[in-house]
Amino acid sequence: MYVFQLFDYYAGSRIILLIAFFECLVIAWIYGADRFYDNLEMMLGFRMNGYMKWCWKIVTPIFTIVSIVAHSPAGSRVNSGLIRCLIYYHSGLHSCHGRLV
Repeated sequence: MYVFQLFDYYAGSRIILLIAFFECLVIAWIYGADRFYDNLEMMLGFRMNGYMKWCWKIVTPIFTIVSIVAHSPAGSRVNSGLIRCLIYYHSGLHSCHGRLV
């Protein structure tokens, strides 16, 4: 069970968002969104909506960076609430009820 918890914690963490961020940067800006868009048209046989280029270039990288920052230990309210609770506990105030959020 411990091995599965380790795998779950480390395999599904921020590293996947980081990989997705760099993958979007490589596809949209280095390989080129227009070239990738043309390749998809050749493979699928029809032209996709132009909104997808904006998603590859702007929306997805911004969304992944916001998600990485929001889920970092410094940006998490639960982690900061837990730290405050531990400070209260060690300072002699043994009641942490209601201070976790």
